[in-house]
Amino acid sequence: MGTFGYMSPEQLTGEAVDERGDIFALGVMIYEALTGTRPFRGRSAAELLHAILHEPVHLDGAGPASEALAAILQRCLAKEPSQRFASVAALRAELIPALSQCPTLLMKGEQHDLPESAHTT
Repeated sequence: MGTFGYMSPEQLTGEAVDERGDIFALGVMIYEALTGTRPFRGRSAAELLHAILHEPVHLDGAGPASEALAAILQRCLAKEPSQRFASVAALRAELIPALSQCPTLLMKGEQHDLPESAHTT
């Protein structure tokens, strides 16, 4: 099972689920951590289901760093599993460098608080 707001479209529609469903859930959590809100919203379960299945996700921000992060989240939250990252390792390989390029997202702008591996590509 899972928590409704974090479930992938294929899980919600009863299709086969694999690790890419977890990538979707991670995308929801990453979006939520960055913005303070979930990427999909609804006043009812039906509205939330519709949003997860049909609504696009937008991450505000300008510049190459924000655009790279938005593209990563788009991939995590793709409606089709085949369009998502194939593994958490593949997601991590793109996400950590993208986050390190967005110092305004870091608490107090302290980039040195990231793990050492986050500063390498």
